[in-house]
Amino acid sequence: MNSSSRKDGFVDIATESSSPNAIALRAKAEDLYEELLVRRPELVAGSDPARYREAVHYAI
Repeated sequence: MNSSSRKDGFVDIATESSSPNAIALRAKAEDLYEELLVRRPELVAGSDPARYREAVHYAI
C-alpha cells in the first residue's frame, strides 16, 4: 500500500484499492475539516477554543 502524510493530518492512500464508499467518506471528512478551518472564528465565538480543538481532532 502506497501512502504519504499530508500537512492537514490526512494520509494519502492509493485509491485503486479503495472502494467507492470509502472514497466518498474520505471526501466528506475532508470537506468537514475544511469547513471547520474556514468557520473557526464563528465556531470558537459560539462555544470555546477547547470544544473547537476537540471537533477538529475528531474530524481528522
